[in-house]
Order: sequence, then C-alpha cells, then structure tokens
Amino acid sequence: QVDSISLEFKYRGLSHHQLKRLKEVKKENQRRKEESYFGKVRSSSHMCRSATSWTSSTVDSGNVLASRLQISYALESAHLLHLRVAAQQEHEAMNRVSVIIPTHNRAEVLPRALRSVFLQTTPVAEVIVVDDGSTDNTSTVVQRDFAEAVLIRQSNRGVSHARNRGIEQAKGEWLALLDSDDEWKPDKIEVQLRTLQDHPAGRICHTDEIWIRNGRRVNPMNKHRKAGGQIFRNCLPRCALSPSSVLFHRSLIDEFGNFDETLPVCEDYDFWLRVCAALPVIYVPEKLVVKYGGHEDQLSRAYRGMDRYRIFALEKLIQSGKLTATQARETLDEILKKIDIYLSGATRRQREAEVQLYKKKRAVYTTQLSSLVQQDPVNSTKVVEF
Repeated sequence: QVDSISLEFKYRGLSHHQLKRLKEVKKENQRRKEESYFGKVRSSSHMCRSATSWTSSTVDSGNVLASRLQISYALESAHLLHLRVAAQQEHEAMNRVSVIIPTHNRAEVLPRALRSVFLQTTPVAEVIVVDDGSTDNTSTVVQRDFAEAVLIRQSNRGVSHARNRGIEQAKGEWLALLDSDDEWKPDKIEVQLRTLQDHPAGRICHTDEIWIRNGRRVNPMNKHRKAGGQIFRNCLPRCALSPSSVLFHRSLIDEFGNFDETLPVCEDYDFWLRVCAALPVIYVPEKLVVKYGGHEDQLSRAYRGMDRYRIFALEKLIQSGKLTATQARETLDEILKKIDIYLSGATRRQREAEVQLYKKKRAVYTTQLSSLVQQDPVNSTKVVEF
C-alpha cells in the first residue's frame, strides 16, 4: 500500500529522499498507535519535531499536494503527543491517592476493608493503617496479610488523632478516608477520579452508599439522602458526608485545619461543616461504599447525648467569623433546635448543672439570632462576626 502511494506521488515531483522519509514517518506513526497508551513522551516529542521539520522543507519545495499529506502527519504526531502527555498526567493523578484507615481493636473486620482497597480497579499510591492502641492482634494481621500497607502504631488517642496522624504521613495529593468496619466497591476510586477530571475545580467528592445493619441491608431515610453542590444547610442537622465515601484534595487540610482531636465523636460532622461553608461538593450518585453498623464497638454507641458534640461544633463555627449572614442565621436556628432537644433530655434526667448551662447558651444564641435578623433582614451574603 505504501509503494502504491509512493508511485502515485513520484510523478508529481516528490524526490526519492522525500518518499523514503514519508515511509519512515508513516511507519513511526503506526508504531506509536500500537505501543502502550502510556509510552515514552520524549519519543513522541522527537518524532513531532522531525515531522514538522520535514514539512517545512517540503513546503519550501512548492509541492502543495505532498505538503498537505506531510502536514497531516505532523499534526497527527502533535495530537498523539498531546494525548500521551494528558494520559501520563492522568496516570500520575491516579497514583497520587493516599488511603487513611484508623482502627482500634478491629482485627476481624479490618481485612475486609483492606481487601476492598487493594482490589480497586485504579490502584492507589499508598494505604496507611493507623492502629490506635489496639489490644487485639490488629497490627499482626496487617503485617502478616497486608505487607503493602504502611502501618503506624500509637497509644489510644482517638479517631481524630489517628486520622490526622495518617494524613500527616500521607504523600498523596488526594486523600481517601475509610473506616475500618466499612468497605469500598472495586471501582470506587476510579469513578471518583474520573468525576473529578470532569470537574477540574472540584476539591471534594463523595458517593452514595449501601447500609448494612446487623447483617441486613436497610434503606436510609429521606433525611439521610446525599446531595452535591452547596450543601452547607444539609450538613447542619447531621453528618451529610460519610468519611468512607469521601475523596478530597489535601489542600483542604491546609485551608480548614485537621480533624478536631478534642471531639471523641462527631469530628467528621465538625470538619465537613467547616469545608462545606466555603466549598461546593461533588456528588457521585452511585453506591460505591458499603457501611456496616449495629456492632457493639461503634463510637456512636459509646457516647451519650451526641447532640452536645454537634452543639460544640456549631459554636465553633459561629465564632469563626467565616459565615455569611445567611449561613449564620441557619447555624443559629440549628443550634437552638439542638439545645432545646438536649435540654429536654437533661431536664428529664435531672442533670441540673447541664440544664443551667444550656439555658444560658440558649439565651445567648437567641439574642444573637434576633440581632442578626434586625441587622440583616434580607439574608445577605456578607460575612458576619459575633
């Protein structure tokens, strides 16, 4: 086929040397198509320069028809080079994901979580397990069965400290959290990275999930429905993002701080509030996470009155001076609701000191809300401070 093409152009003034170069470039282009998608970028760049140089010399010779053909080959080389660079960048991005798994006395279920990470269709750069003072054989299981994982051992200092320790050690540009009693579907990371590539400005992405309670699948209520975009209001009543579903850029840590280590629970609620007050969230509606609940060692079972920790997180947010008037209003509305609920329980249990404390809080935040309504009746976007 190349010989017939060569013969056709021979009578149009194409020199033997030019025909030879035409064959070489065509052969090289074909080789590039057949080799790995992630081939050497340097080789492509060299061929692109070669084809472009040869095109210039042929255009000077005045052979218009041959020049058009040669220009098309040069453009094809440039296009292939662009594809290779883009593919290489994509490949590198895929390998910049660090997974952080804090765990405490979960030697039995941790392997399920780890297997789900190592079976991802898009491999991650590293898997960091932070053993937060386990007294079972958690560390032994990791070292014996998952030698590829980075194991960090520490005294029992809580899930927030364990997560922060893992994040500090992580080398990845993107951070994925996974609770040690949950697991991922095999394409979880692949789908999220592809979604983030379609939304280059996005810095945080979460997915839908499957709930398993006491070994049986259950359907979440409407109040637990996931969403994307500006979801700050959704984050106020309860935690709207599951840690195991989230993939976020590490710049969020620099901008919004770490997980609050003074909170034994609701540390995720606190962190997502800070982030979602400022940033939109990308949502993948596919169920790519399996969340397991109902077991005895769940943190939510170990601490009574979870709303007091949420109230603490909301108080921090109000005092941050980073909320718009609308957000401050919504936050004050929510904190007053939670205070009323907490007061009801404390009164019923005759915890008088707590009753007095939260009555004072209610008075303070009621005054702040009234003042804010008077100052900004139209719910503006200006930032307010208290």
